[in-house]
Amino acid sequence: MTAIRVLIAWVYSNTKSVLLAQLFHAFSTGSLVVFGPPRVTAAQESLWYAVYAAALWLVVALIATTFGKRLALQSAEAPLAITILHPFATLAREVCLSRHGS
Repeated sequence: MTAIRVLIAWVYSNTKSVLLAQLFHAFSTGSLVVFGPPRVTAAQESLWYAVYAAALWLVVALIATTFGKRLALQSAEAPLAITILHPFATLAREVCLSRHGS
C-alpha cells in the first residue's frame, strides 16, 4: 500500500508530528477492519483491497493536483489540506499554526 505511505509522509511533512502520522496510520488500519466485508472469498477480499488502494491513489492524485507534487506545502494552506484528510484536523491546524507562527 504505497499510497497510504505517501499520505502518511504528507501528514508528517506538513505537521512534523510523529503522533499525527501514527494516528493517521491507525485510522487507516482501523478503517480496513471496520469497513471490510466479513466472510468473503479470497477473490472478494482481493477486490476489496484493490478498491481501497484505488481510493487512496485518488486522494494522492487530488493532493498532487491541488498542492503540487512536493510533499511539504510552502503556503499557509497546510491546515486546510490536513483538514480534508485527517479526523484530528483541529490538532493538526494548531500544530501547523504554532510552527509557522501564523
